[in-house]
Amino acid sequence: MISRFIFTAFRSKLTQGSGHNLINLPKSFVNDIKCLQPHSLINHSAIQHPRFNSTLISSMHFPIKTNSSWSKSTTTLPIFNSVNTSLKLQSPARGIIRYNRSRGKRGKVRTVLKRFFRLNWGIWIRTRSARHRKIWTKKQARIRRLRQHVFTNASQSWMLDKMVSPYFRKPKYWVDDPYNPYHSRENFWTTRRKPLP
Repeated sequence: MISRFIFTAFRSKLTQGSGHNLINLPKSFVNDIKCLQPHSLINHSAIQHPRFNSTLISSMHFPIKTNSSWSKSTTTLPIFNSVNTSLKLQSPARGIIRYNRSRGKRGKVRTVLKRFFRLNWGIWIRTRSARHRKIWTKKQARIRRLRQHVFTNASQSWMLDKMVSPYFRKPKYWVDDPYNPYHSRENFWTTRRKPLP
């Protein structure tokens, strides 16, 4: 409600003969505004806006009109003085480090290695989201589907290959690797490497 009052106050500026900005407010609402403390029951995020800076808001004085007559003293609303409206938003960056500081080599994005796994034939796989959440509400067929891995498409695989270093794109051989049957595609005639017996 306070933020709606701010915007309507700026939109509807009524000018009297003396050139003052006039805002028509009921007397009870004016008394409520004067009694407000800077940090009491105010949603600061509702009135933080990048178009307003702190110097503009702190210098705002409105002559307030009650039902009886105009008040000659200008009143500064206490909300404006207590809010820091200079927002500094920083989006998460997952860019590629082409030259790191230590060795001058291409870096890797660690979130790719945590969330995805690369098979030897070039495809990346991932697990389904929310596979461990609220299992008691899901049916057995859905739980079985959530245990399965998902392939990424060609454009996503190309992007993930560029986000890791060449070390992670090379095939690696581990003892008792659970993904060992999936590293080769011998069941398709176009991707088969070994001849049929």
